[in-house]
Amino acid sequence: MVFAKSNKGKPMIIYENYQFKCNKTTLYKKYWLCNERECGVYIHTSLNDEMISLTGVHNHPPNPDQMAAKLVREKMKERILTETTSITKIYDEEIARAKLTKAATASSSIERCIIAL
Repeated sequence: MVFAKSNKGKPMIIYENYQFKCNKTTLYKKYWLCNERECGVYIHTSLNDEMISLTGVHNHPPNPDQMAAKLVREKMKERILTETTSITKIYDEEIARAKLTKAATASSSIERCIIAL
């Protein structure tokens, strides 16, 4: 289970190559919903981000290339905002470090990374 941020800076979870968004937080739990609208899978975590349960079966396939590209993009964004290294150098280093598949590298979320930042 990997915690990340959405494009809008909201918390999200990537679990088994599926993406979940935080739907609700109570005094004891956080409720996370699969990002696919028609999918009914959800995760409950403690407030310390420890998984309590996963309920349901996804009605769509996982997308490991998209999830890998999202994590690389997030890392690039973090580095660009905190370092003085050129954007091109950060991009090249993170792509090399990630060892992405060709499909993930060609992913539109990586191609648009520089534009979105």
